[in-house]
Amino acid sequence: MTKLTKLTKAQLIELIEGYEENKFENFKEELGMPLNTDEEWIDYIKNIQSYNAERLNESQDLLDRLKAQELQFSEYLHNTHSA
Repeated sequence: MTKLTKLTKAQLIELIEGYEENKFENFKEELGMPLNTDEEWIDYIKNIQSYNAERLNESQDLLDRLKAQELQFSEYLHNTHSA
């Protein structure tokens, strides 16, 4: 690896521009995602967050319904044994 302090201004600019052009290559390779810009990656991540929030809300709704049914069943059992 070349020391950055030994590079010329033009070499530094070329290095930075090369980084900018290839900064998403690892993500694309690892995830198999053809996203090339910051905006595409931000949209992708926001979509995942939105999807996860929806699933969380659905799970909470289901949990609330199960708790209500459990309460009804407990009351039914209590009333059955009391009679």
